[in-house]
Amino acid sequence: MGEIIGLMAKIVELVSTFEKKDADTLYFSLVEMPNPRNTAVFSIDYGSVQIASSHLSMDEAGIEKACRIVEYHSERIKRCSYKKVEFQNLSEWAKAKIEATLSGQSRSTS
Repeated sequence: MGEIIGLMAKIVELVSTFEKKDADTLYFSLVEMPNPRNTAVFSIDYGSVQIASSHLSMDEAGIEKACRIVEYHSERIKRCSYKKVEFQNLSEWAKAKIEATLSGQSRSTS
């Protein structure tokens, strides 16, 4: 089962590289996976350069994992000279959590 998830994540990663992306934009995206249900691939891209990609659940624990990924890559993200941030397929709640993490604020749940 893990091999299938890994293969599906690689396919999503490959397809996302074909998308036309603005070179001055930092992207946070969530691509839902059909199997297993309620899972997704979270990725951080600067233009067409992928910073991180990870398989996670589509619940609060998954978004917390996404925030830890943002924290882990924060120095690399800071070095990017992005002019805007775009969120793709993320709820308003998830966007707020990631934005707070990106700005260095606490990720407390409220």
